[in-house]
Amino acid sequence: MARVPWSALVALVIALAPAIVRADAIATYRGTCPPGLARTFVGHGSSGCAPRACTGTAQCGEGARCNGLHECWAPRAVSHGPDGMTEDTVIGFCARDGTCAEGECRVRRQCEPIAPTPSWDRASHSFTGTPYHASAAGIAAVIALAALALVRRAR
Repeated sequence: MARVPWSALVALVIALAPAIVRADAIATYRGTCPPGLARTFVGHGSSGCAPRACTGTAQCGEGARCNGLHECWAPRAVSHGPDGMTEDTVIGFCARDGTCAEGECRVRRQCEPIAPTPSWDRASHSFTGTPYHASAAGIAAVIALAALALVRRAR
């Protein structure tokens, strides 16, 4: 069996130490927020992107639109208050008929990106934490068009 030199083991530990330390750290988002979203602080000194509240698309800026979300709100116990204290919390989306299995259906409006981007989850209407690059959306569109052209040519 070959012996590994101590210097190689020390180098490996030094190389992996930052990754091990970062594993428990709360990362700060350093990317650009997608259209309609603004930088926000989410606790423990970390940041991310959150949708801006809106009443109309003009407030969202280029590349975003104002979208109404039908959400179910119900009271939930809070950990930051006295025992028994509750506050209304979003517990899910309303059914198509505007009902909720629990709580009440309310409409909240927020800005959301128009173009598909890995930074935005359309199903949950939330920021994913994936860095947004305006050029990435353009590249994805070019790739999609090229694939479509190849499929049509093959027919």
